[in-house]
Amino acid sequence: MSETERSFDTGLNFFQTAVPGIGGILRTVPSDFQVTEQMRLAPFVFERTGRYGMYRLTAIGWETFAIIRHCARVFGIHPNKLRVAGMKDKHAITIQHLQIESDKLLNYQTEGLQIEHLGRTDRPMRRGSHDRNMFEITVRESSLDRVTISERIEQTMSELQRQGGRLNLYGIQRFGGDQQNHLAGYALATGDHRGALQIFREQHPQLSGRSTIPEPIAELYVNSFYAAIGNHLMRELVERRMLPLKPVEGAFYGQIDSAGNLIPSTVYQVTMKNLERTTLLASHGQLVPVLNLNPFSGNFHSPEILRSNPVFDVRTETSGEVRIRTPFRREPIYRSVYQSLHAFSHQETETQTILRFGLGTGSYATVLLDELIK
Repeated sequence: MSETERSFDTGLNFFQTAVPGIGGILRTVPSDFQVTEQMRLAPFVFERTGRYGMYRLTAIGWETFAIIRHCARVFGIHPNKLRVAGMKDKHAITIQHLQIESDKLLNYQTEGLQIEHLGRTDRPMRRGSHDRNMFEITVRESSLDRVTISERIEQTMSELQRQGGRLNLYGIQRFGGDQQNHLAGYALATGDHRGALQIFREQHPQLSGRSTIPEPIAELYVNSFYAAIGNHLMRELVERRMLPLKPVEGAFYGQIDSAGNLIPSTVYQVTMKNLERTTLLASHGQLVPVLNLNPFSGNFHSPEILRSNPVFDVRTETSGEVRIRTPFRREPIYRSVYQSLHAFSHQETETQTILRFGLGTGSYATVLLDELIK
């Protein structure tokens, strides 16, 4: 793998504000990190009959894919018959929704896992069907006193608000436990299929004899590559002192729904003709700035890290024993520049700080926590 690829980091090695953090430790116990999914249940009309069973799922110390595999065994069906609206943290207490395509009705409980039947529906649940995630997070063992902690939190949030909000970065968990997934995606993007296969074999030594990367893992690598691009683009906004963003010709803007989540179909590019109207609507919060993360689509503004290799070809390549299909998309991949933050509050005691807030779909609590704790 080339030095250029190696230097393509996750884009997370910066802070948005200069306010010192509060310090402390996260996740001492699972109850220190609680996540409750707020679901758009209105579209799911619950009946006694229907193709899908809807469940409320409470988990302690369970990774989402492990939950899906376990419940598939319990129901005696294939894992692809189960759906969740979003991935959740393992080292936490999480409450979310689970949809199961099965005639079996079951309330089930095992160690650290409980599912409660809500009803049946004919409407399939899709990724991102929820409105937001609500968090209650406990920070322990800060060396600061209560007053200083409170002041630093208020100063940080005030500075973020002045800049337009907390940048909607992808959290470190998006890049894999070894933080190599985006490098494998970069390798696929630039045609270094052997480099991608090397990372795959290092991550999965039990599959080191394979000469191909399984399609779901290749897609994971590609999505991680897009995420790193997004982080680099947002880091450049800070480095170039462009925050808060204002509409300019060539920028992307889009509408948000009632929960503050981007509606991708509404995204458009600002021109001289619509600049005045976009500025007015953005000032009233009816439009939000958006980035396109896909270098294989039109109107892509490349971050500095990619400008030394501006040509990205989408192709299938067979080279000896290395056969990897690169599942890159041609259409734009849009992401809001700022997190959609709801009902932020903080409470300090002598031994801990409790942070409560909501985030829109696809946003990472760890990104906000990193800025606060530093």
